[in-house]
Amino acid sequence: MFAILFSRKLFALVAALCTVAWLGLVWLALPAPAASAHAYLLATTPPDGYALPSSPSALTLDFDEPVSIGPGAVGLTDTSGTRYPLGPVALSLAGRRLSAPVTVPLRNGSYRIRWEVTADDGDPVSGVISFAVGTAAVAADAVEGGRSFDSPLVVAARWALFAGLALSLGGMVGDRLARRVARETNSTTHPPSPALLLGSGLGVLAAVVLAINQAGLDLAQLPRTGSGRLLVIELAGFALAISLALVSAPRARTAAMGRTGLARALAGVPLLAVVAAESWRAHPHAASPLWGTALTVVHLVAVSVWVGALVHVLRVASAWRGRHGMIRPLVYDYSRLALVLVGLVILTGTLEAVLLLPTPPR
Repeated sequence: MFAILFSRKLFALVAALCTVAWLGLVWLALPAPAASAHAYLLATTPPDGYALPSSPSALTLDFDEPVSIGPGAVGLTDTSGTRYPLGPVALSLAGRRLSAPVTVPLRNGSYRIRWEVTADDGDPVSGVISFAVGTAAVAADAVEGGRSFDSPLVVAARWALFAGLALSLGGMVGDRLARRVARETNSTTHPPSPALLLGSGLGVLAAVVLAINQAGLDLAQLPRTGSGRLLVIELAGFALAISLALVSAPRARTAAMGRTGLARALAGVPLLAVVAAESWRAHPHAASPLWGTALTVVHLVAVSVWVGALVHVLRVASAWRGRHGMIRPLVYDYSRLALVLVGLVILTGTLEAVLLLPTPPR
């Protein structure tokens, strides 16, 4: 008995120290600036690829996050390369709109706007916009530079990170639903364990791939940038969730039933910190550090629980095949939860879109 109590106290102490250390990492990372991967060009005036009936009075470019500009931020030329003068380039809408007046009337013909800005994370973004005045055809060789895309490896790593978060966080919620049904039906059959270890391991792998993509093999460079610090937090969060998943693994239940539930519950703390890190680096944070981050946290948690709990409920239903008296209430409970989660996803996604879209030009 003394050994069991001592092991529980030791585990609680270690878990508390890990949680305090984890919160310290989160606190160190929060002062970092927004770390969105790119500044995306949302809209332009004149619109890219369109012909205007008359010469525009100004050029405007709207981005999804604040940008900074240098001396050659915007240039206007025709198809022959002749440059046309522009007025002073200015930023408005909290740095998300770049505008420059057109000081001379443009004759009928095709024109190009070459632009270059610097995103909040320090990455330069540039591109070319083509438009025409009058009945002239728009140049067909325009370069679409405002919409820069990540490599397939980065895209796959991002999806893997979300899948790991969904399997871990959503699996824990689905496990609670299944256990409640088992208790209410007085069943002695335990549902399958949530895929906490698999999901956290997938998250660690994805975070490592993203870290190497950003800093190369010199991972010591990661803490020197805001996006790097957020990746460190995500990597540490998934790693801590793995350690807690090992404690709550099925083989540990017979030896320490009391600490299994505690370990599984504590695993939600680092996973929520991963959600916070992802929300901090997302584009809505740049639009509004408070509301943008809060909306993204709710949105990401709702999507993760919605998907991950569904996967776990399907696993449990497969394990409980033929026990309709247990599967029906489980599906019913998940359906009610999913209805709320889908509503949250739609609501927060709509509010994030409103937050990102700039005011149309007058």
